Order: sequence, then structure tokens, then C-alpha cells
Amino acid sequence: MLRRRELVAVQPRAFVPHTTYSEQGPRVATNYLLDRPVSTAADQVWVGDITYLPLQNGSWA
Repeated sequence: MLRRRELVAVQPRAFVPHTTYSEQGPRVATNYLLDRPVSTAADQVWVGDITYLPLQNGSWA
């Protein structure tokens, strides 16, 4: 039916996230806890991390 009307279906390109630059080699964060005295009680040192997770609907969490 499309050929008879000389129409072409448009296919959207697949989404490919570009978040990693592999040619730079591994980067390691500085460990600032090595220069500190050992903590003696809770709640003296806090650390965190950022992680991106792909969801089933195509978005990121």
C-alpha cells in the first residue's frame, strides 16, 4: 500500500546513550579517607556514589 502511493515509512533511530569515554582509560577517584585518622564513632565520615540505572521504559534513574 505504501509503495503504490510512493510513501516511505520513517523509522526512528535507536537511542544510544553516550556516557562512557573508553579511550581515556580508567579514572580512579582520590581516596581522601587515607589521610584522616580512623573514625572512633558513628556519623563522623560520610561517603556517596552516583550510579545511573537504565529503566524498562527507556529513561534513566
